Amino acid sequence: MLAELRGDYGEAERLYRSSLEIDERLGDLAGMATTYSQLGNLMAVVESPVQAIACHIRALAIRLRLQTPEAVNNLERLSEYRRLLGAESFVQAVQESVGTDDTRQLLDMLDWYDEQQKDQPSTA
Repeated sequence: MLAELRGDYGEAERLYRSSLEIDERLGDLAGMATTYSQLGNLMAVVESPVQAIACHIRALAIRLRLQTPEAVNNLERLSEYRRLLGAESFVQAVQESVGTDDTRQLLDMLDWYDEQQKDQPSTA
């Protein structure tokens, strides 16, 4: 994270990927989800939205499997990317990452998430 804060994005990516390898060897699914999320955020900063989306999808899949509340963070990011990229570009990026069948499932989940957010009282 320090490398990212310093603006050394190449080093930050290298360190996140190294962390991911360690998490995978240890079987640390929660650690993998966190690292995928951080890597996804970094990819968004360096303007690689397709990679950012792929990382957040991986993190979301792990978090749903673990049934952790942090899954909502990935839904929030993915929903944000859908708004920023537009529906068509977002769907194309998701399909590159997970294929057609899983794309529909993810879009349904994001539609549900967005609907839930509309029902929340505004904090502004």
